[in-house]
Amino acid sequence: MYKINLLPLELRGHFNVRQNKRFYITISVIASILFLVLSFSFSYRFILMQNELSRLNKQLVKLEPQVKEINLLQQEQKEVEKSNTVLENLIYEQRTWSYMLKDVKNILPVDTWLTSISIHHDARTLSPQPMTENELVDPNALTIEGKAFNVSSVGIFANSLNQLVYVEKAFINNINENPSEKVMDFSITVYAEESDSNV
Repeated sequence: MYKINLLPLELRGHFNVRQNKRFYITISVIASILFLVLSFSFSYRFILMQNELSRLNKQLVKLEPQVKEINLLQQEQKEVEKSNTVLENLIYEQRTWSYMLKDVKNILPVDTWLTSISIHHDARTLSPQPMTENELVDPNALTIEGKAFNVSSVGIFANSLNQLVYVEKAFINNINENPSEKVMDFSITVYAEESDSNV
């Protein structure tokens, strides 16, 4: 089937140009609408993300005191565990020193008697343990003071202390004559033997 264009020659090209303009305008409008929709969608999602981030930051601010409290409790727990370990060692030490005192009573010469006994930590021990400031340390020394009628009894007593299996070293600090009582005043320091149980 043939189509006949009855328009004059001067109008035929103008009609085609008008149709092309309409096509381009339609395409431009559609592209603009798509661009606006995408821009709006992106802006909306960005705003949602900003709001979510702001909400999370507010929650973190609220949780910050709780986090600090938890950290503080963890530090306190470590200190308590450390103190419990020291106390357990001290309890073990108490039993050990109790056994030693019973042995001291058994090996004490008949002409010798004790006036004082003190248990303490002595940093001058033969095997010193490194210590830090404010650190609790186990007692490792026993200082015995007493009186005897003669010097040889003090020497026998010190030698008997050295024979004990849990004694690292026992030595006489001093022996002084006490003319008023006609006896010898003496002082002996005993270092406990260290073991895997922190004795």
